[in-house]
Amino acid sequence: CSSTARHLSASPSYANPTSNPFSFTYSCNTVKNVTAIRTVLNALLAFGLALVAVFIYTSFRYKFTYAAAISAGLLVDAIVVIALLFVTHLSFSILTATCILGVTCYSVTDKVKLFDRVRENLKGSRKKVFSHEEYVEYTNKALQQSALRSIIVSSVSILMLVIIMISTVFNYTLFTIVLSLGIASSVFTTLFVSPRIWIACEDKATLFMQNKSTKTKNRIKMLGKFRHFADFEKNCCFYQ
Repeated sequence: CSSTARHLSASPSYANPTSNPFSFTYSCNTVKNVTAIRTVLNALLAFGLALVAVFIYTSFRYKFTYAAAISAGLLVDAIVVIALLFVTHLSFSILTATCILGVTCYSVTDKVKLFDRVRENLKGSRKKVFSHEEYVEYTNKALQQSALRSIIVSSVSILMLVIIMISTVFNYTLFTIVLSLGIASSVFTTLFVSPRIWIACEDKATLFMQNKSTKTKNRIKMLGKFRHFADFEKNCCFYQ
């Protein structure tokens, strides 16, 4: 890299007083740092666009509460993977960014299947308003129907990644570690994080609708009282 140093007109260089005072040299470390920052920003931008797309898709397919729960679970998955990268001092590259996006796709599939079960259970009850206990009951029922499948599929996927890491001649250690941790995190958020967030959102939505209904009923009662008072004044002898 030193043999191909670039001299650009910019601020003066005080490293070598005999050289051109309006030239400086870029080192390999500077180029690598700029490339790494650009890779991280592109990865975060790609993940943000994917998260927005998933939120819009799940909002149209289900409701806002489902979309909020799924998006929150995906955000937790990404935070866990990035935190593990910092803790283990693994380098962030295009390969790890691809792993994060792959974990996002895997996690979306897992969560959508879970909330499909939840929606089917809610439709089978033929009710429109549910209490907190009923939401918990139907969510537990959906978890019992899909938890075993999620654990088995995730375990098989992690096992295959470990076999690839051991048997291959190429160095896929970073790829398998990040992807395995991301898959394990997606299972955790699918079983423990997203359902709790969904129940909390549904409770808030139910409470909001109840308050709105109560306010509407109070307004109707007030209008009825005003009409009754107006009818009384019309029938009063003062107007006759």
